[in-house]
Amino acid sequence: MATSGNVRILGPPLHHRKTYFTAATTDPPSMVPCLNFFFKAIPNTPPQDLIGTLEKPWTDHPLSTLKLIFTIQKSNREGEERVLVNKAKVDVVKKEASELRRDKKIARARKACERYIGDPDYHVLHDGVSELFPDLLKSDMDFLNLGRGDEISLVAKWCPSIDSSYNKSTLICESIAKRVFQDE
Repeated sequence: MATSGNVRILGPPLHHRKTYFTAATTDPPSMVPCLNFFFKAIPNTPPQDLIGTLEKPWTDHPLSTLKLIFTIQKSNREGEERVLVNKAKVDVVKKEASELRRDKKIARARKACERYIGDPDYHVLHDGVSELFPDLLKSDMDFLNLGRGDEISLVAKWCPSIDSSYNKSTLICESIAKRVFQDE
């Protein structure tokens, strides 16, 4: 601020004009109804809420309100289209991922079968493990039925489950299950 005699220079008049804004908002009060309408007019807003919010801006600023209505309608339509396009893309990616997982499972099973048939050492090992687990599992079931749970081994814990990576690469669960339940 510069002082020259009795005259005080405050700067450009626009900068020192009295503001009619409140501390809570930086928008002119006359435009607040339009802003309220803009922020309340979201998709799925009940019509009665929109009509109540629309009355004041329509009365104060009909042209601005009309522009807002068309802008909001366009942005909602574009947003819905974007959502549909993205959903379609996600569906395609999910389908491709599912097919890829299925193809990998088939390839892994095919490899296990080829190894079982083509490698005699692996064949003997696979059959030996397939015979060991059922015998131990049957004895644990017998202990359990006799009420001697303290004599149960940890074989059930270490027996491969159907979804385990070990079973997916060896296909040993089916062999074990056939031997455990061969009498049924």
